Amino acid sequence: MNIAPDSPQAQEFGALVLAGSGDTKRAESLMQELQKRFPFHTIVQSYWLPTTRAQIALVNQQPQQAIDMLQAALPVELGEPLSTMNCSSTLARDGRPAIRSCALSDIMRRRVPASA
Repeated sequence: MNIAPDSPQAQEFGALVLAGSGDTKRAESLMQELQKRFPFHTIVQSYWLPTTRAQIALVNQQPQQAIDMLQAALPVELGEPLSTMNCSSTLARDGRPAIRSCALSDIMRRRVPASA
């Protein structure tokens, strides 16, 4: 994020990475900044912020709360399955401990070209 501190994409991914790693305070800080800078940006408000909040809920072992938060992202989900939702459903169903990297690894895999 030091490379592109004003990039919304860097902040979106940064917040999600921080949330997944358990650094929820820094993730929340980035989310507040995104919310303030982009109050009318549909993807930021309806996809990235709910997805990051859901990741924080998973880190806090609250899968049902994660599922509830992801409902806001469904209309703009772009046809890609939300791994965070899949992880949340699994956790809610069988009660296993939260898998922090579940959503992040899938999102990053879809964003990184195969040749990378």
